[in-house]
Order: sequence, then C-alpha cells, then structure tokens
Amino acid sequence: MRKTKVRIVGDPELAGKVAQVIKDHFELSGYQRFSAMPTRYGTGHSDSPGCSIYLDIKKPKEKS
Repeated sequence: MRKTKVRIVGDPELAGKVAQVIKDHFELSGYQRFSAMPTRYGTGHSDSPGCSIYLDIKKPKEKS
C-alpha cells in the first residue's frame, strides 16, 4: 500500500474529531497540527480562524 497524505482544514473542534477517527483506523507515520489556515496558494498561513492538520497514513490498523 502506498503512503497516503491527508490534509484537514477548518473548524478546530471538527477537524480534531475527523483526525481522531482517521488515527483510530490507520497507522500514521506523521502528524502535524497548526492553529492557522493555509493560504489559498499554500504559501503560508492566513489570518482566518481555524486549523490545519496534516496526516501521513502508512496502512490500515490490524483488526483484532
């Protein structure tokens, strides 16, 4: 399986819940959370309220 990168952008509370669901089902090789939204062109962070979460997903977790 190829490593998959996921970016969650938006409301901090909702983004955190979405990230937790992903972390519950997949093994991660990286996780970063920023308390700012990216700009439209990805050249930095804007002053808009919200957060950005970046996840590097390795593979699905083993089911027990």
